[in-house]
Amino acid sequence: MPHRNEKSLVELEKSLTHLSSGGTKQKHVILAGDFNCPDIDWGINSVRANCTDRNIHQKLIDITQEVNLTQIHTSTTRENSQLDLVFTSNPSLVKSSVSAPGISDHDMLVTDIMPKPVYVKQPPRKCFQYSKANWPQLKMTLSDMSSRLCQNYVDGADVHALWDLLQTELLSAIDKFIPHRLRKKTTSLPWLDKHLRCLLRRKARLHKKAKSSNNWEDYRQFQRHCKRKMRQAEWDYINNIILEGLE
Repeated sequence: MPHRNEKSLVELEKSLTHLSSGGTKQKHVILAGDFNCPDIDWGINSVRANCTDRNIHQKLIDITQEVNLTQIHTSTTRENSQLDLVFTSNPSLVKSSVSAPGISDHDMLVTDIMPKPVYVKQPPRKCFQYSKANWPQLKMTLSDMSSRLCQNYVDGADVHALWDLLQTELLSAIDKFIPHRLRKKTTSLPWLDKHLRCLLRRKARLHKKAKSSNNWEDYRQFQRHCKRKMRQAEWDYINNIILEGLE
């Protein structure tokens, strides 16, 4: 937007709205270029007091906030002005964004962004079922281990050998006499109950129906309803935790 005018912003708004609406919604949006709006403080998303073309500057802020874009470039790109910007819908994927000397009067932007999130897969967690443990046999095994541990100490075994014996025998006895189950780490939200899961499944069905018929009114209405219910459930969960901590 080198000539900074409202027409360019209107066209930009149309494109971003299309990307973020209905069946064409993208997972990750990146927007970069020369926006020629030097009087915006992107740290607080506000227009500076001495700004010219205040309406144009404010409209750029409003457009990017409507589609949940975050401006992540912080250094100046032409003299002391920050004209070239980088927006993203997922700032957690950005490793760095710096300015480097270019071939024009503007510095070029060098932004390092991961193409997709990297998830670290957690191994299954061992959960012991203490109510089903064979306590008499476990006590007998540990008593025998204790006798052998004392005898090894009397025979002059060093502390490392004694510790290895204790650790090995104890863990082996626990695995043998206390049943366990392997549980995978859950990634669901703690306030996501059966009722909310039903709402999400219905929303998915409406999305599929809207995509085939190109009629998005019912889906968007129900999407707003789901969003309200999710927010309410989240705040109820947080408030209950706070109240329990205060009791």
